[in-house]
Amino acid sequence: MVAVYGVLRAGGGYVPVDPDQPAERNGYVLAAASPVCVVSTSDVGFDAGVVPVVEVDVVDVSGFSDAPVLDVDRVSPLRPENTAYVIFTSGSTGRPKGVAVSHRSVVNQVSWLAERYAVSGSD
Repeated sequence: MVAVYGVLRAGGGYVPVDPDQPAERNGYVLAAASPVCVVSTSDVGFDAGVVPVVEVDVVDVSGFSDAPVLDVDRVSPLRPENTAYVIFTSGSTGRPKGVAVSHRSVVNQVSWLAERYAVSGSD
């Protein structure tokens, strides 16, 4: 979860890929999404083909600042319409299709859930 948060704070979007899915499906998803890297942990041993794998439990980040990421640090400013993640369909009608979900949509869903189920800071 920390890695996903880091991707989002940096202004990127993520594509969840399940290492338990068939390699052909994952290869197709990675080819379609064209990510800059795959974020995983060393115990998974995920084979991403030509896409670099960053294993967050062993990568050395000591040379990086722990200061908050600002818009000047990003390629472009974060906007509500930016993609937060891309989810791929099951592919039951053929090849899986990617559906991009914006930050605005995520905030809208979380806000609705928090109101509907009376979520508070103590949760």
